[in-house]
Amino acid sequence: MKNAKGFTLIEMIVVVIVLGLLASIAGVQYSKVIEKSRGAEAKQVLLTAYAGYQRRVSGEESVAWGQVNGRWDRLGMSTPSAAIFTYGWSNTGGNPRITALRVGDSTKNITVYLGTGNLVVTAPY
Repeated sequence: MKNAKGFTLIEMIVVVIVLGLLASIAGVQYSKVIEKSRGAEAKQVLLTAYAGYQRRVSGEESVAWGQVNGRWDRLGMSTPSAAIFTYGWSNTGGNPRITALRVGDSTKNITVYLGTGNLVVTAPY
């Protein structure tokens, strides 16, 4: 059997194990990249809303919260999809804000304060 060609069973098992490990690592990294891109999309929606709010405020002497609360069209944009994030409007203490809440995980949210433009992010986006 000196001239036997091919791979032994042990060699094949080692290759399959290594490929399995590489695939599992790649899957985890892929999930992280997808989540970051979803967070970036929500940030973009919130910053666009902030810009729309600022345009509205600069064009008028005063803007009543009731004029824009929940009205994306009043900020010059269409209603964003609620498939990945749901968007909630609030005005506590005269500080209007919009919060993007991750569907299925309420610990992950992003908030923009419309008066200042500050973003508060509670997840690694």
